[in-house]
Amino acid sequence: MGITNRLVEELLSADLADIPARARERMQRLFIDTVGTTYGGLPVSGQEFIAYAHDVGGTPEAVILGGGLRTSGQLAAGINAQLARSLDFEETGPGIHIGPSLVHTVLAIGQRVGATGAEMLATACVTYEINGRFHYARYDGDIQRHINVCLAMATCRLLGLDAETTNLAMGLCWGYPVRQSQLLNPPEPKRISHVGMGNLFLCHDGIQAALLSSIGYGEMPDELERRTKEYDIDSMAASPEPFGYTAGEIQLKPWPSSRLSQGGIQLSLELMKEHGLSAGDIEQVTVHLPDIYLRPHQYDPAPRSFWEGIYSVQWGTALGILGVEPGHEWFTEERLADPVARGMARRIEIVEDPEGSRVFAARRFHEVPNTVELRAGGRTYTKSALMYDILGSPGRPMPKAMLDDKFHRLTDPAIGHGRAGVLLEALYDLTSISNANDLAELF
Repeated sequence: MGITNRLVEELLSADLADIPARARERMQRLFIDTVGTTYGGLPVSGQEFIAYAHDVGGTPEAVILGGGLRTSGQLAAGINAQLARSLDFEETGPGIHIGPSLVHTVLAIGQRVGATGAEMLATACVTYEINGRFHYARYDGDIQRHINVCLAMATCRLLGLDAETTNLAMGLCWGYPVRQSQLLNPPEPKRISHVGMGNLFLCHDGIQAALLSSIGYGEMPDELERRTKEYDIDSMAASPEPFGYTAGEIQLKPWPSSRLSQGGIQLSLELMKEHGLSAGDIEQVTVHLPDIYLRPHQYDPAPRSFWEGIYSVQWGTALGILGVEPGHEWFTEERLADPVARGMARRIEIVEDPEGSRVFAARRFHEVPNTVELRAGGRTYTKSALMYDILGSPGRPMPKAMLDDKFHRLTDPAIGHGRAGVLLEALYDLTSISNANDLAELF
């Protein structure tokens, strides 16, 4: 059996009971976190996206969170996933940021077919697993080329399509013009894309491919067998070690900033606590990170706009050190003009950690080191940690109270604390949901 059919067979036969407990638990947390970050995106671009959905219309299959509008599953998934990206507060892990597009594809198609919570959770787990294998097997490091393929696979499973049709849907996706986001390789002078990972289009591509194949369109089976120059095909037959199932590698963010730079915030705060320092004592902070953080849109000590602010490592580190509540307050016009915040950001220097660059290039994210040198009162304090042990990582998951607080902070302004609490409880009890539309009523 070829690799394409092997993956399809694994996708369609996966049973929730057979998925490792850690992977199920982390995926359930991902549903919670993604719903929260989606509500968090409403003040940023919700008005525009909801207006767009009203204009486009579509069969009322799935809900746009916070908007009260039902539209096609394809459109609802894409808009919700794009909203979840708006604060750079979403998941990372193998494949980098597939979480919003995967969760919302599963929720939207789940509403279309009336899927149970257990079926949605199992579909998300096995799809995240397969996406992780694509990620590790990709030779050139392109993190997006296969995401729409995986979203097509998730859609096919929820629609109840057979192996042959799912195989064809994967083939259709390879024909779509997916490309790296402008964010990853910004031209000079610096430009910031509002689209980010392009979740709107990734969801559209994946769901569209599944729907087209379901009516018999498509004639390129076994496409992965033809991708031997792009992927280490042999490595995709089983989950990579040491974790055994990549959904167990999901990382959530305590702070709205690039995930692999968040050790700089945590280590700075730990040094301040250990040595009795306040933010006003700090003369300079030097953070050693992989070379990706020297790119113009991420190395920015003086952001002027919301979109510049969410990608600036210096800004994120500064706001974390200053103890500003993580969320929208980091990027308001008043905050971006605040001389205290701007002064702190200017005191933060990012330098390359060659080992971090090497490990990142190998896509072993948990082994990426973060090192901070904090100078205060004429003395320099230093601390290091691997990402595996930074808050939100597999080695140190966010405590439930922190995850709940993040959810409420982002969701309460849209639907109120009481309703948000009911929704949160339902997401924690996802496997008891008998029909995705019952959950959607709470959106």
